[in-house]
Amino acid sequence: MRILLSLVLMASVGATALNLSEIFVAPVPRELKPVGVLPIVAPDFDRIDAVLQHRAPGWGISLRARVSQAITEEAQVAGLDPLLIVALISVESEFQQDAVSSVGAHGLMQIRPNTLIAMAQREGMRLTFDELRTDPAVQVRLGVRYLKLMKNQFRGDLDSALMAYNAGPTRLSAAAKENAIDQYQGYVHAVRRRFARLKRAHGEVGDWALASKQ
Repeated sequence: MRILLSLVLMASVGATALNLSEIFVAPVPRELKPVGVLPIVAPDFDRIDAVLQHRAPGWGISLRARVSQAITEEAQVAGLDPLLIVALISVESEFQQDAVSSVGAHGLMQIRPNTLIAMAQREGMRLTFDELRTDPAVQVRLGVRYLKLMKNQFRGDLDSALMAYNAGPTRLSAAAKENAIDQYQGYVHAVRRRFARLKRAHGEVGDWALASKQ
């Protein structure tokens, strides 16, 4: 079933309209997949799959393929290097799909329940939190889309988007008004280090400027 979605974001700097790509919801309701994007370059999928095979050896082939596909596709739509998403997952959960933080964030990308449910509703998914938290690939897709929303809200600044992803946009905006965002920069540094390490492991330049393609 094809659903054309339009999402209007109210950013702190004013109203910003964001037209999402047409997405395809597979016959299984929990499967969220974008269409209308460029064909995935095989090396991108292969390198993500290879990283996950090394970092998460306990995953089955099917799960690893679904998560690799989710990372590759969503990163392409978001204009992000897929290894950035891998770095974020590494920092957030160390590839533990059942990870739960002290504040109740769940899964590979450590998304809080209210955020996960809100993102699912925005994407037209009628699933409960229990259904969402048991599907790592859908969590990754929604997590990358949330990061993209944060990036748009903070005028394309990736560092701010990551801090907002970690701390919440309201808290970050309040801290910015008090010139007190230093407390959140450690998270960005951690993601940067993991990203650079992953890039070097694949013989690529670990320049942070290459993490965002838009």
